[in-house]
Amino acid sequence: MTYLAMTDDGQVAGVCFNEVHSEENLALGVQQGWIRSLAVRRPWRKQGLGTALLCASMLAFRQAGLDFAGLGVDAENLTGALRLYEQLDFTVFSRYLAYNKTV
Repeated sequence: MTYLAMTDDGQVAGVCFNEVHSEENLALGVQQGWIRSLAVRRPWRKQGLGTALLCASMLAFRQAGLDFAGLGVDAENLTGALRLYEQLDFTVFSRYLAYNKTV
């Protein structure tokens, strides 16, 4: 399921892409949806649009009978994404480190 936030003149101001992996949920014994990508274009940030998109997604998950919503985030993201998720009561489930090297 995908949610779009549109401006009055038809521009996309924000988007939230979501997924449900039914087979994975069955194997793990959970009912979880995943927020795969949340984006709000710069001119529309800090106006509650990201919050609205996430809340719409979580409501849809609940209406579909799911119990949890998961997402991944770069903890050093400069847009304030981590703060947004924490304000909506997302909690850290696990942490990962990623390494790379120029060759």
